[in-house]
Amino acid sequence: MLRTKLILFGLLWATASHAQDVQEFKLLPSDGQLGDVFGFAVALSGKTVIVGANGKDFDKGATYFFEKSDIGWQEVVKFIPADIAPTAYYGFSVAIDGNVAVVGARNDDDKGAFAGAIYLYERTASGWLQTAKIIPDDVRALDYFGHAVGISGETIIASANGDDVNRGVVYVFGRDESSGEWQWQATLVADDRSQDDVFGASVAIDGDDILVGATSSDVGGFQSGSAYFFRRENGVWQQSQKIAPHDGASEDLFGASVDLSGDYAIIGAIGNDEKKPGAGAAYIYQHDAQSGWQFQAKLTASNGETQDQFGNAVALDGSDVVVGALMQFSSGKGAAYHFRRTNDQWIEQRIFTASDANADDRFGNAVALENGVAVIGARYKDDMGYNSGAAYIFSGFTKTVGIGEQAGDAIRTFALHQNYPNPFNPATAIVYELAAPAKVNIAVFDLTGRLVNVLVDNVLPAGQFRARWDGTDRSGSMLASGIFLLKMQAGEFIQTRKMTLLH
Repeated sequence: MLRTKLILFGLLWATASHAQDVQEFKLLPSDGQLGDVFGFAVALSGKTVIVGANGKDFDKGATYFFEKSDIGWQEVVKFIPADIAPTAYYGFSVAIDGNVAVVGARNDDDKGAFAGAIYLYERTASGWLQTAKIIPDDVRALDYFGHAVGISGETIIASANGDDVNRGVVYVFGRDESSGEWQWQATLVADDRSQDDVFGASVAIDGDDILVGATSSDVGGFQSGSAYFFRRENGVWQQSQKIAPHDGASEDLFGASVDLSGDYAIIGAIGNDEKKPGAGAAYIYQHDAQSGWQFQAKLTASNGETQDQFGNAVALDGSDVVVGALMQFSSGKGAAYHFRRTNDQWIEQRIFTASDANADDRFGNAVALENGVAVIGARYKDDMGYNSGAAYIFSGFTKTVGIGEQAGDAIRTFALHQNYPNPFNPATAIVYELAAPAKVNIAVFDLTGRLVNVLVDNVLPAGQFRARWDGTDRSGSMLASGIFLLKMQAGEFIQTRKMTLLH
């Protein structure tokens, strides 16, 4: 067992009554070094987190397995396969379901330069062990097999998005009941595959459904993007539907990220311009037995800015969604956004940021979500050397009082509560209430009346809400200590409170 590095940064959110605290944990590897990009990929199942560091040892790559115990999250094993090639990018993609994990090495050279491979791991009585390395017989140089991976039960998927001049394919593997070995089951291709579509840029699987992103498909304009659903019936996988956004445009890159959970799917479009150029968006689809997958909602960040790339990573679990925006706050600090479905409305609940955020961290470059726990990668964090990387775990948030939900009795008044803690460093929570639906603006001003930052600017339903301020201005720069004015306007209601930032 390797020496563990665990850092607990403590309470990130101070929440209202009837709400459960959200806590932030920061994971660092036992042997982090310059250029590891630990946090490039993350995966979560139960009490196990996998973090990929594909830059380890000059791009050979590594993966780190963490388990939750009574004293927090601990690193239990690190893997660098003995046969890994230089620049294999092992750990470029990771997935886990229960006691089985899969890791992609998209640049593995067993079948030629950048042909790719995947590695399988299983939890045994003695811990996690590598059980297989898989490379399909028809994989060739520049296929990038293992670019994206997924697992659900006894089925594993892995894309080779470079196959056939970037047309792309996805391979499906299942476990043989008699031998227990993983065997090829199917090779999925788009029914209208075309050169440079990059089918397999992203993949997701849940039970009998597979979703594949093709970011460079030109269905709505140059590189507008599309996605394909496949369904298993009587043991056979067949394409069931192709979708593209109703408002797709050139260079939206719809399909950059995908996830599935039950009858819902989410698809990221990092180049979407609805908020601002390149701010990004994510689309929610719901499955209907009669009409198939139908558009339900389009998600954008409440504070979206130019080139945020909102939607670069997505994770869906039941009625909760986390969406990464690795370039948020202009300087590339990054952020991740939590949305919840309430009465078929997907409403932003909170913005996750690292409590020790710095420029160019790329927090939000990878996300995973399960049962009130979110894992968020920050691949360029510099704690253990330049671009050594980090990962953050946020827990407890799905049991908080959500946007549009009431805590106890119905909300009867408009109110802006005093922020807590106050004075604060590095962040403070702001709880506010709406007695009726309203256009809400909550902004921070300095004592001269100059606008510092906008925290909320959206139409919201009645209910209790919360926002967060981390002491930065609109560009993401940290402000000096001082007193600031917090102003809320909701229709004709206006209220102001004082906040004190101390460094």
